[in-house]
Amino acid sequence: MKKLLLSLAVAAMSATAFAGEVVETLTIDLFSGITKATTYADVTYTSPLTGITYQGNVAATAYENGPSGYIQLRSSNSKEGIVMTANPKGAVFKSLKVYNGNTTATRNIDVYGETTAYTGPTASQLYATSGNTHQGTKIGSAAVLDNGIVTAEAGTNYTFMGFRSASSSCYLAKVEITYEIAGVTGKKAADLAFSGNSFEVREGETFTAPTLTKATTADVVYSTSDENVADVNATTGAVTIMGVGEAVITAKAAENDEYYAGEASYKITVMAANTIYASALGADFTFEVLSGDLETVWSHDNAFGLKGAAFKNGVHAAEALAISPVIDLTNYKNVILNFQNAFNNYKLNNTMISVADFKDYAFIMAREEGATEWKQIAEPTAPEAFSWNFYDNAPVSLEAYAGKKMQFAYKYVSTAEVAGTWEVKKIAVTGERTGVDVVENFVDDNNAPVVYYNMQGMKVANPTEGMYIRVQGSKSTKVMIRK
Repeated sequence: MKKLLLSLAVAAMSATAFAGEVVETLTIDLFSGITKATTYADVTYTSPLTGITYQGNVAATAYENGPSGYIQLRSSNSKEGIVMTANPKGAVFKSLKVYNGNTTATRNIDVYGETTAYTGPTASQLYATSGNTHQGTKIGSAAVLDNGIVTAEAGTNYTFMGFRSASSSCYLAKVEITYEIAGVTGKKAADLAFSGNSFEVREGETFTAPTLTKATTADVVYSTSDENVADVNATTGAVTIMGVGEAVITAKAAENDEYYAGEASYKITVMAANTIYASALGADFTFEVLSGDLETVWSHDNAFGLKGAAFKNGVHAAEALAISPVIDLTNYKNVILNFQNAFNNYKLNNTMISVADFKDYAFIMAREEGATEWKQIAEPTAPEAFSWNFYDNAPVSLEAYAGKKMQFAYKYVSTAEVAGTWEVKKIAVTGERTGVDVVENFVDDNNAPVVYYNMQGMKVANPTEGMYIRVQGSKSTKVMIRK
């Protein structure tokens, strides 16, 4: 909504100043300085819209996913957060709204206001430490789980602001900040949003794109990050699955007289046709403690997947399972389990044990659906060295359960002397279909999408006149197009 600020000379109509409300959206992809997921780093971003420079120290949870990553904040090292370090247009802070990413516990963002610039590159001035005279005034707190909002009190003119986590880690999909800038005609946010931000589909399946909502009157243009995985119609947003992998579909709208430019994205993960089950972070696993005095050993981590650890205010002896949902292998053979591991902190008297000995603390179990007893079927592949680096575990055969419904589990073991951390993610079960079900799942070439390639093998979205290779399903033919 536009606000008109009248000068003292308004009667003469000679010095009228306009002020408009500008909505700025911050996402993790705007900031430079981040190179690795979950590693806190100094970041910076200068907005082409307001000219404001934002600096701070944050992590980029799931950064490898691009637009589906989150701004990760915490308040443990007295430097995490984001502050304004330059404001050339004199923007006055009005409100800040957070949008929850993967935060699952009660967390708050504290917002501070100032009339002079904060000093980067970190947000250390937001912490009330000894000798800190530039924290600013605390304006309020926003509840992350509730997509909370903090609004400046009427009459205040904070031209600089900063925000940080009140306590512990939280994950923000985006942050919307509203300013009032003199001399700027107010425009409205484009407000592009998809009905979902992450989807999984098997190769050969039809994918229905999520619904896009928008406020802007500008036309929307769709694009894909990888047309070899998922191609998209630039006008309609309809998606055609092309191959295995990950692709980000983006919708963009240009700025016009009434609305600012805006964009929204979602990720498609295309799994191989032989994928029976897949889970990036094991979110559908359940946990059971078999022995020990701890109520929980395994947990779900928004960045690292399944996390088993029995170091809770000291080392504890424990045995616990992270249990998969029931996997239906009724019509499958040659069934394989793949996943990624990370092992660290396996210490005895503050010294890392031998990597060869870690096998005493981690096992892979399985059972048929309905059974109560678990059977050990494998040990995880040993790491080259203990670290937080994930690596591919050697494939684990589930062939003993082919033709059945079953579950598998990761069994964590610790002692009163050794309690390390085991992390598991990117879990997938694959196999070959058997029986009549195979026939029912053939893709009809006649109904498959048609794709054209030039004679150099490059994909062509809109072929003109000339010779092309026409591919439909498993059939390919050379065709001459005349217009």
